[in-house]
Amino acid sequence: MKILKAGVIGVGYMGFHHARIYSTLNNSVKLQGVFDIDQSKSEIVAESLSVKNYTSMEEIIQDCDILSIATPTDKHHSIAISCIKKGKHLLIEKPIADTIEKAEEIKYYAQKYGVNVMVGFTERFNPAIKQLCNYVKNPIFVECRRMGPLPSRKPSTGVILDLMIHDIDIIVNYLMKNKKILKIDSVGNSVYNFTYNEDIAVGNIIFEDGSIAVMTSSRCYPSKERKMRIVQPDNSIYVDLILQYIEIHYVP
Repeated sequence: MKILKAGVIGVGYMGFHHARIYSTLNNSVKLQGVFDIDQSKSEIVAESLSVKNYTSMEEIIQDCDILSIATPTDKHHSIAISCIKKGKHLLIEKPIADTIEKAEEIKYYAQKYGVNVMVGFTERFNPAIKQLCNYVKNPIFVECRRMGPLPSRKPSTGVILDLMIHDIDIIVNYLMKNKKILKIDSVGNSVYNFTYNEDIAVGNIIFEDGSIAVMTSSRCYPSKERKMRIVQPDNSIYVDLILQYIEIHYVP
């Protein structure tokens, strides 16, 4: 089996973990190196993992079979297109892009050049979510709370694309995948004058059968919280995604 050469573009908080995990996949993947526009960051990561620190993005793209893109979101599109046109397979940190138009263009070029592009929706692989899907049959009401303090990294998007997007993904693609969406609305507000986007938001998805999903996300909360509640005709389910814990209460 061919050993794939992997590279990571952008080695901030998430990019470091991409590189770290690649470095452990010795039987299928070899971490070729890392690149960051801030060379002081990539030098530290490269040294800690004993790999090459690339000083040119073009060079790391050329040398690798697969690449992770973990840069600020507004840079995803241009970097992804450059990689795709070189025939490189990609894992892009969520969200895939900062606009629908850019996301659609990435999809178009991936199909045109025959490369695989995946988005890092890691919550899909949370054991609690995988177990939850065994019990969710006919959800009438879903409530999600994804809260936490402002991260040390400066967010490049609002809290909907930064945090709530995980809950949207789980609801639309897993818990309520067989339901047709009737209406989507949201409201949010900026709290910090240096983020330039909403820092707290509430989103609602209303489905044609009358079921509802309500999502609250905030990066103004003192502690980290990742919780869900699902109401069905015969039970209600409580989920703590951090503790990976599920509690089911059946209707008497």
